[in-house]
Amino acid sequence: MLTVVYGRNGRPDRVKLWDDLSVISQSVTTPWTLMGDFNACKDTCENIGGNPLHPRETIDFNEFLVNNDLADLSSKGAFYTWSNKSRTNARTLTKIDRCLVNPLWLTQYKDSYVDFANPGVSDHCPILMRWNEHIKRHGSFKFFNHWVDNPSFLPLVEEVWNTRQIGNPMMRLTSKLRLLKSRLKTWSK
Repeated sequence: MLTVVYGRNGRPDRVKLWDDLSVISQSVTTPWTLMGDFNACKDTCENIGGNPLHPRETIDFNEFLVNNDLADLSSKGAFYTWSNKSRTNARTLTKIDRCLVNPLWLTQYKDSYVDFANPGVSDHCPILMRWNEHIKRHGSFKFFNHWVDNPSFLPLVEEVWNTRQIGNPMMRLTSKLRLLKSRLKTWSK
């Protein structure tokens, strides 16, 4: 079952949406995904610039997720899914678009994931759900604090940071972080 979501900007409207979706959740007995613009962040780190997030807003959304046993589907592509497209210091980036799934979805569609693609002219990243039965699963990346004491650490970060990447600024940042992650993973072997 797929539910396409648009969360309004005002907190009271979003709380009503969470309540309505919670009612639906009680009757869902099949794999369920909710995809779209939730206009809500799970954590303050999902918002850069613009108006600061009120803690109550993240609490409302997280309570909705926990109470309905919903989680973000694994993803690739852009982390921040919305931008005001400003080219000044007033730039705002947020993660308000997502794909949530219930445990039945994760059990039945283990190989599914979402790709937050380049937004192009839009202010939102398109959400592409994908299945690939041959995805090689890797353990989660763990950063070890002792790496910063390694004399090679800063030169490695500088080398990766100076690589030329294509795409919008967020895609370039994401590519550089992925490259750094892949290089650091070899240190833990």
